Amino acid sequence: LRAKIDTRPGSWPAWWWLPDTGGWPVGGEIDMMEYYQNKVLFNVMDGLQRWSSVHPTLDEGEFGGRVEFANHFHTWTFDWSPNKIQLHLDGMLINDYDVSNADGTGPNGENPFRRPGYFLMNQAVGGSAGGDPSNTDFPVRYHIDWIRQWAWDESIVDGVSVMVDNGAGSGVYEGGTKATVAAGQPPGGRGF
Repeated sequence: LRAKIDTRPGSWPAWWWLPDTGGWPVGGEIDMMEYYQNKVLFNVMDGLQRWSSVHPTLDEGEFGGRVEFANHFHTWTFDWSPNKIQLHLDGMLINDYDVSNADGTGPNGENPFRRPGYFLMNQAVGGSAGGDPSNTDFPVRYHIDWIRQWAWDESIVDGVSVMVDNGAGSGVYEGGTKATVAAGQPPGGRGF
């Protein structure tokens, strides 16, 4: 997701995931992006309502403050593999969740993050988390530049090996080495 969010009092934008079946909360929840009251939240909640929650304030570190943050588009990334859920903001890993932590917490004792679900995008105003919007000039805006989704196609790559050119030749990438990865059109014309 590449978006610019409104950070004024009362604004409560979000991009999140819920299960197709099983209901909330037993079906789990993932908040890839949620903002309210000067905090950006990156949450994963299993079926027993145990939260892995990281919520830096916009005044911390590289964010530059609430007003400065709202002046720019930012990129939120949601990487979901069979073993990990990783939530990023502008290339920084914010929350790194081990999917096996949710084993047995979902409907019928399943892992809620090994079940189908759907994304939601919303811009709420006010409420218990959004705060008091009475001094905010309207409209409140959630500018979405793009949302992209890819799925790994294991018929093209074996899921483990990636071929790279590391300047001294090409071969299978070994973790910890520096390399340039170049991607071309895969056989058959599709990769994702």
